[in-house]
Amino acid sequence: MPISFYHRSMLATLGGIIGQYWIAGISHGDMKADNFIVSATGLSIIDLDPMAHHRSKKALQRALTKDIKRFIDNFEGDLRNNIAQELATHLPPALGGASRRANENIR
Repeated sequence: MPISFYHRSMLATLGGIIGQYWIAGISHGDMKADNFIVSATGLSIIDLDPMAHHRSKKALQRALTKDIKRFIDNFEGDLRNNIAQELATHLPPALGGASRRANENIR
């Protein structure tokens, strides 16, 4: 299933948010579909209770990789593959492979 321009835009926004998390040293902790709100003004992430600050880049990378996998787990089949590939193009270099690895681990 191809991804629409609209969904590509949302994935670009999500990649940007994850990039900002990387810079700030934080992870969300629960990136399931229910924790996203899409409105006329854009994408918002809610349920920030599990958010955590990480002191080391290694711990942060592990936590954000888990967040990315949790997000990708919301989808199945070809859509899952396409979303993982598209999201990977919008992630910081240290995390770009996380989307692809999360997708490969399910196969």
